[in-house]
This record gives sequence, C-alpha cells and structure tokens, in this order.
Amino acid sequence: MDEPFEAGWLTRFRRGLVAGLTVLAIAIMLVSAATFVAWFAPGADSTSAGSALRVAALVTVLGNHGGGVLNGAHVSLTPVLVSGILAWIGYGQARRLNSTAGFLGFLTGYPLGVAVLADWGRLGSSYAPLGRSVLMATVFAAAVGAVGCYWDELRGRCPTRWRAVVRAAAAALAVYMLAGALLSAAALGAHLGEATVSYRQIAPGVAGLPVALIGVAATPNAVVAAMGYLAGPGFHVGALTSVSMFAVRDGRLPTFPLLAGVPSGPPMTGMGEVLALVVALVAGWCAVRTTSPTKRRLQFPPTGRPMTALCDLGLVASATGAAMVALGALAGGGIGDAALRHVGIDGWRVGLATSAAVFASGLLWIWIGWVARWLRRPGGIESRRTGTASPSDRPQTDGSVDVLSGSSRATG
Repeated sequence: MDEPFEAGWLTRFRRGLVAGLTVLAIAIMLVSAATFVAWFAPGADSTSAGSALRVAALVTVLGNHGGGVLNGAHVSLTPVLVSGILAWIGYGQARRLNSTAGFLGFLTGYPLGVAVLADWGRLGSSYAPLGRSVLMATVFAAAVGAVGCYWDELRGRCPTRWRAVVRAAAAALAVYMLAGALLSAAALGAHLGEATVSYRQIAPGVAGLPVALIGVAATPNAVVAAMGYLAGPGFHVGALTSVSMFAVRDGRLPTFPLLAGVPSGPPMTGMGEVLALVVALVAGWCAVRTTSPTKRRLQFPPTGRPMTALCDLGLVASATGAAMVALGALAGGGIGDAALRHVGIDGWRVGLATSAAVFASGLLWIWIGWVARWLRRPGGIESRRTGTASPSDRPQTDGSVDVLSGSSRATG
C-alpha cells in the first residue's frame, strides 16, 4: 500500500491560519457567556444582545496586552483571565500544527482576527486601538505559537537537571499563587457588600458592561497583588494607595467592585508575617522535594556534594523570582493618566523578595534533611536508641576462619 501524501506547505499554512482564527472564536464564546450574565443582570431593556457580543469582542482583544479605552479613559491594565484563556486555547491549537508553515499561518491568522474584532468591537467611547492591538496580538501569537509548535523539540534538548529546576520553580510559584488566591478571595468576601454596591453603580446600561466584565476578568490580577503582599513589598493601587504587611497607605479609590477588597486601616503585621513565613516554608519544601532524587526524604543529589544542591536551589529561587517579575509585568498596568496610572506590584522588588524567601526556606529544609540523614547513620542517635551497634562497638576480626565451626575468630 502506498504511503499517504504529506500535506504541502500551502495546506499546512492554511491549517495554521484557521487555527489562529479558531482561538479567537472559542475565546469569544467563553467570554460572551460571562457577558450575557452581566447583560441579563441589569435587564435587556437598556442594552441589546449585539452590544453584549461587541463587549465580548472588545474584552477578548484587550487580553492581548494592547490596552484600550474604556469610557474615554485609557486603560493599560490587562484582564489576565482573558490572557490565560487565549494562551491556553492557542497552545492547544498550535501544538497540532507541528510545522514551520503552520506556525507562520498561525502568526498570520491570529492578528488578522484581532484586527477584525478590534474594528467591530468599538462600542461608544470604549474601543481597542487597531494598530497597537494588532502589534501586541502578533507578539502574543508568536510567543504562544512557538511554545505550542516547538515545545516537544525544546523539551527533548533540555538537560534533565534544567527540567528539574523548572519543575521546582513552578511548584514554588504554584504555592504562592494558591495562597494569593485564597487571600484575595477572603479579602473580597469580607467586603462583599461593598463590592455589590459598586457593581450596581457601574453595571446598568451599555457603558457599564465592559467595566463590569473586566472586573470579573481581572480577578487573577488581584491574585498577583496578593502574592506581592505575601512576598513582603505588597502592591500599589495608583499613586495614593499602597498595601504591604508593614504599612498601609489609604487613598481615594474609584468605584470598582474588585477594589472593594483592598485593605484599609492599620497593617496586620503579625498575621502578615506568619502567613508569609508559612507560604515561604511550603514553597521551599516543594522546591527541594521536586529536585530531590528520592521522594521519601529530603537529601542532597546522588553525587553527595552539598554545593550541587545549593546551586540547584539558587537556580530554582532565581527562576521563581523571574517568574514573579513576569507576572507583575503581565498583571500590572494603569487606568488613565492621573492617580491610577500604575496598579499592581513592583515586579523587581517582589521578585527579589520571593527569590530570597525560597532560597532561605529551601536552605533550611536541606539542612534539616542533612541532619536527619546524619542522625540515621550507624552510630547516630537513632541507632543508639534502637540498640544497633556502631562500627566501633562491633568485634573486629583478622580474617581467619575456623574450619570446624565456619565462624571468624576475633582478635584479642
């Protein structure tokens, strides 16, 4: 039987083009579900269903970090939830291409779809700038498409040690993300009444739909802000409001549901330090356990050289801090050019603080593992407690064997 013909360059390019457009179509369907929930809440008498779809298109375009204009105010704060949805769908579509021609098609189709959505999604004084949206969509498609198309090849060429470092950094970062999600949910839940009042003030009418939907899509931005709080430096909400475990500076905040969870009043330093310590210890434990050669106990690598473990821990801590800097850049931004021109964490300060916390915590766990292994060695405290004889207490032999009894004869 003859082998089937391999798809040509043009066919693979066309598949990539369709994959890029498919990403946007699936994303709009997911975002429009939340849009129609917000549309039904105030009632359909003031807003048409077509306007709700335009809002979904606008918010989807804003997920490419190109910025936009909402009710006449320039907004560079990107809804990270939408960015995550686009990246997840785009990665799955690009992974099926597995060719350079398909990657080029993906790189063409995705920005083309963004250009159409940016032009169609204009809604009154809320819109996404066409040129900047297409430029950032191209960068976004290049990053996501390259990872999807060439991930298997890059992973195969990556040494085992570096893959372990990446996994350990991801585990440490996941601990901070989980703790940040719980902390932000608790803060917002404590001020749920204020958030509901803010939503009712901005939601009615077609002009309030983009703001309300972006508030929902920006919940991961609040998680990143809580991660900055747990790392120590905290976060900023404009030039007048900053929150950390050591100091809280209150300022006037705009009417926005997500901002209802911003703490006010004196800082809770003691509780914040306890939370930061617990999160750092868990993150360091996950980092050391992931790079450990055995899953039963913490120990140094098989070579037995402590410097190797310290170098690996330094690489993990540096990678975790770099990931925190990247999250700060992705989740930060501004609303207008006045007091709210910067909202989010100071990425470099939070990254350095996270690296130091993970390294110190991992160093503590490595020391504990080393001490535990020393105590378990023959002649250690544990062997004395169980009655195991140490090498110095065992009888020494000269190597001669009694032929009749078959036992060694001890000297002296």
